[in-house]
Amino acid sequence: MHTEILQIFYSKATRLKDISTLELKLIKIISNELKKLESNDLLPLSNRKVLFNYQFIQILSKRNEFIKNSITAYNLTKKLKKKKLISSKSIMYPKNIKFFSTNPLDSSFLYSNLSTVDQVAKVFETFVKDNVMDKDIKLYIYLRVFFIKKISLDRLRFINNDSYVKLNNDNSILLIVDIKNIHTRIYRPIDIIFLDSNLKVLCNDLKNSNKLCLSDSIKNYEYQLNKFLINNRLTLTQIRNSMAFIYQLKNSPLKLTIMKSTIYPKITLKELDYLFPGTIQNSFLDLESINQDIYFSKISRDEDEDEILEENDKINNYITKDIEKYDDLRTILTLPKDFKGIDKFFDRYYRFLSQEKYILDPLLSSFCKYLVFIMKKADKREKSFNNIKISTMKDYFSIAFNYAFNFIVAEGELNDQTIILINDNITHNQNLTIKTQKKYKRIVNFFLRSFTQYNTLEKINIAMDVRRTIVFQEEINEFVNLIIKEDKVKFQLTKNIKIKSNIRAVFILLLYYSGLRKTELRTRMLNDIYMLDEETFVIDVNSKGFKETMKSTGETELKLKTSNARRRVKFKISDKNHLHIVKSYLHFLEERQFKFLFPSFNSKSQNLQKKHVISDSFISDLSKVLQSVTNRYTPLHSLRHTFATNYFIRNINKNEQHIVYELANLLGHSDPTVTINNYLHLDFLSFSNSYDFHLKIYLNFYYCRFKSICFFFRYYVALAQKT
Repeated sequence: MHTEILQIFYSKATRLKDISTLELKLIKIISNELKKLESNDLLPLSNRKVLFNYQFIQILSKRNEFIKNSITAYNLTKKLKKKKLISSKSIMYPKNIKFFSTNPLDSSFLYSNLSTVDQVAKVFETFVKDNVMDKDIKLYIYLRVFFIKKISLDRLRFINNDSYVKLNNDNSILLIVDIKNIHTRIYRPIDIIFLDSNLKVLCNDLKNSNKLCLSDSIKNYEYQLNKFLINNRLTLTQIRNSMAFIYQLKNSPLKLTIMKSTIYPKITLKELDYLFPGTIQNSFLDLESINQDIYFSKISRDEDEDEILEENDKINNYITKDIEKYDDLRTILTLPKDFKGIDKFFDRYYRFLSQEKYILDPLLSSFCKYLVFIMKKADKREKSFNNIKISTMKDYFSIAFNYAFNFIVAEGELNDQTIILINDNITHNQNLTIKTQKKYKRIVNFFLRSFTQYNTLEKINIAMDVRRTIVFQEEINEFVNLIIKEDKVKFQLTKNIKIKSNIRAVFILLLYYSGLRKTELRTRMLNDIYMLDEETFVIDVNSKGFKETMKSTGETELKLKTSNARRRVKFKISDKNHLHIVKSYLHFLEERQFKFLFPSFNSKSQNLQKKHVISDSFISDLSKVLQSVTNRYTPLHSLRHTFATNYFIRNINKNEQHIVYELANLLGHSDPTVTINNYLHLDFLSFSNSYDFHLKIYLNFYYCRFKSICFFFRYYVALAQKT
């Protein structure tokens, strides 16, 4: 009976209108996986229809075809559900497979077996104790094989004697950067690698002997690495998976996620120089400044922007409203099999791509212009364009959709984050060779350069490296004192000088301690803030403040960033001086029954106005003042970054299962990945010894292995019960 259901499903699914070749391939995989489940009497059904439940989605998500084509898989499941070929209770395949959970099973758990993990643990123990192997070879193998955070092969060649920097007795780093011709105006990525105990010893020994240099012998090092793997009968993937497996057992899924993460605001050399004065060479600091200058010269960017990389309503609305247009556009991937009808294909899609619904949409229009250009290059009737084969055109289409368009549609717009995702999907795709990666980047680069506002893919690396820095406690004190001093001079001949000189200071302090967006805080009513106890405050973020602000200032389109931005934020002000400033200020406003938390000034008398709110211009220069204090890239929005990072570091060991979700809620994010990717400066966690695990890894391994056996037993029992 079940076999008949599967046959009907497969038959009807493959006969769907406008089904693409890729979708047919995915349907075949779905069918095969369903057959496997049916043979084990585990087929998920509901009302005699196939049910896509969480367990089945998990099975599909392990297949490379689904990993690489998550948008297509999403659209396919949507189509199957719409045509009633699968149960209406089915869940959708996620558009972006990069889930975040505080308790996920990392891929290392899925692809490691315990006997291999046993072997790797022993190999690692022997490797660490080996005093015969040349230390430079040992360093190379360690970084490539045993170090959790992945370092690309091409970056390792920049390691030299100047790369090793000892910050203090407990912390050391490797700076991976091309230092040649430093003063030329060329962007050079700077990678900062925090070292574990083993790496500290290796790098220190090599530096003392003046042999810390990998630049001249990468081929030889790779030869030694392959020899090491062969001798131990292990692959690079097996070792890296096993090391991640062991790390998660000893720590947690969240900490493993953090260790392996590549997209988050990186620590800067200037921050390290602030924390450890005199440890970073001036040449490196100069290079970082040059990179920042290059970034801002290439990109027009408002230093005081409120948000840069967050999701917003525009994105969500785009996905909901226009995904069907994109689905229709993807039909271009279904080319005639024998190419005999290629002229009809060209004519059809020239008309199709010129439709008004595509021309008027900025995103889809850029796609269409690119597709038309490529078609004309392959259309033999276009003599001036004819220089590529039909098969090449098909290849270009596939790369453009799967490695560029899908990500742009998923984000809803083309921004820095989108570019980072595009790059990351190519650079860190283990299924692509280095040669293939270069080819794909060249094709995507052409699209971005010729059909969007982005000039080159060079911007990818720049956007990833030039980030806001956090603001330290001492700098906040200096910033607040400076603002108060300036405002005392400004209002010295007016009434209530103390309160007037504190209004901007209070604004700064509340941003620092609450993590609110600048506009969210500026638009608050006085009754939106209240105290729970002597140190604890609550601020309600709601729509009313935005509406009343627009009435007061005449501004338009002020609103909550997203539906998730409506929230209640609880925070403490721990510094006694800061607490006194805020409490005195609030007491003054409450006593006189002001309407807004930050009232405006009468332009003539300079008196505070009870029923009007300050304009954005009143606080517009705060970013510049803050950056003059820090001498780093710290626009006012850095205070939100600082809040997020401080909160995370303070609480990660107290309430690890929920901390990321709690923080996402406090910041008004719908997805914790937004919080991690854009606000958590995770490198500061490296100053904690809890993240240094390699030295004692083997001593506790068998206890961890016992834990893993218990874990898997519980996991599969639970899975069986759900099924």
